[in-house]
Amino acid sequence: MVIDSELLKPQTAATILRVKVGTLAAWRSKGIGAEFVRLNRSIRYPCSSLAAFVRSGAAPAARLETGA
Repeated sequence: MVIDSELLKPQTAATILRVKVGTLAAWRSKGIGAEFVRLNRSIRYPCSSLAAFVRSGAAPAARLETGA
């Protein structure tokens, strides 16, 4: 599990990645996408995991949805 000093809400993470919040939810259920932390019923994305996801070349995520 990644612990980061700044944890972002899914809405903020979606804006950064330029995808819909529903896309993040779908990725979580499939076990793909940026690493996240579950705090009780809340989902949070550490800034470092979003940065790593972008560096991995998998973002912007819309590319994965269209299959392009």
